[in-house]
Amino acid sequence: MRVEKIKKIIDDGDLERATTELDSLLAIGPSNIEALKLKASLSAVQGHFAAERETWVKINQLDEHDLDSLRFLQRQQLEDREYLYFTDELPAGRRFLAYPKSMAMASLVGLGGCVMFFVTTQLAKTYSILANNSVVLATFTLCVISPWILIIYRYLTSIVSIAVTDDTLRISSRLRTIVYRWEDLARICLAHHQLDIAQLSLVLLPKDRNLPVVQIDLSHGTSSMCAKSYLIAEIAKMFANLERISYQSLNINDRQPVTY
Repeated sequence: MRVEKIKKIIDDGDLERATTELDSLLAIGPSNIEALKLKASLSAVQGHFAAERETWVKINQLDEHDLDSLRFLQRQQLEDREYLYFTDELPAGRRFLAYPKSMAMASLVGLGGCVMFFVTTQLAKTYSILANNSVVLATFTLCVISPWILIIYRYLTSIVSIAVTDDTLRISSRLRTIVYRWEDLARICLAHHQLDIAQLSLVLLPKDRNLPVVQIDLSHGTSSMCAKSYLIAEIAKMFANLERISYQSLNINDRQPVTY
């Protein structure tokens, strides 16, 4: 089967069949760089970060000038530095810190709102309707107050860290810390989304329905977590049955997850 057909299978969401077909193709041509790149992408989608890295290293060995492999290796060096600078060693584990990414995005919205309000006040010199007190108050509320409320909300609710120890898994924001003992957890899943397979989530499902389900974004480009592959490796050491499945097959619609 050609790579283009396997890509179509992936687009249809059948990752298991795509993996089988891709392995068959690589058994025939193990130096097929296009197929290897697809294998690396498929590994990333399913959270097989070690396999992804191994595949990109092989591609680079086959063609040391390949730009895609060089970009990956550069990104991996950045993650290695994240592990060094944005994780803390604990007495019985490690804490992984998060970027304040959602707060930064909210701050950009706030900056844009302030600029818009400033422009509106300047236009009021020309257009008298904009100088009306009600219009000024509404514009100030929309452009300045609302973004600041969003910034404060993001600051308080965004994830700060995940601590993985021998006994517990702790997910912390500034408002709350959710603590699971490993025996509290029925499942830990790396879940890809069938409608957007580039979207990857870490889902924690406790046995006790009184404990919250937690969903953490691990997608490339949107996740706030630092050193993601190291985080998953650390969790896998503590919880042997780490699953890699589609998000839709989790069937957690009756349990609203806490989302980070």
